[in-house]
Amino acid sequence: MNFMSVFIEEVEAERVKVQLADGDSFWIPVDGTTVNKGDRMSMGVRPEHLVSAEEGDAKVGGEVMIVEKLGNETQVYLNLEDADADVIYRQPDTLAVEVGDKFEIGIPAHRCHLFHSDGKACRRYIKKLAYKLSNCFKHLCLLKAPMLIEFRGFIYLKSVQLQLSTCSSHAIMCGVLHPGS
Repeated sequence: MNFMSVFIEEVEAERVKVQLADGDSFWIPVDGTTVNKGDRMSMGVRPEHLVSAEEGDAKVGGEVMIVEKLGNETQVYLNLEDADADVIYRQPDTLAVEVGDKFEIGIPAHRCHLFHSDGKACRRYIKKLAYKLSNCFKHLCLLKAPMLIEFRGFIYLKSVQLQLSTCSSHAIMCGVLHPGS
């Protein structure tokens, strides 16, 4: 996991606004009841969850120190410009980057973990999701299955309830998002 020091700018019950070392700020969906405005905390995000700079809720940049081409993926080790930290970015092997390049990566808020100074993580929150793929309600059957879904870069599911119609390619998908890991 990549760790970065963050400053707590604002606190709400189910989200916390953090500021990165470069001044970029964004909201993380975590339990804000155990966090105080002005705190310094550690934010963690896994290398495979980082995205392109355009896709992230925030971005960080630095100099490429190491490029490891592993066949199916490339790992890029960045020395962050405005922080005393190194970050590992893992992406498909199509990534074209060289040692010494300046490179920016994006941080998706829903993939971030926030840690207190004692190492305890803040509970993460994800909102409820229910949307219709069609309006065909005739001859429905119910199926429950675990599934991972991202919606507009901010939501993922632990369990999904599918109601499938006998009509071809019509479905209604409903799911309740639980605090994730």
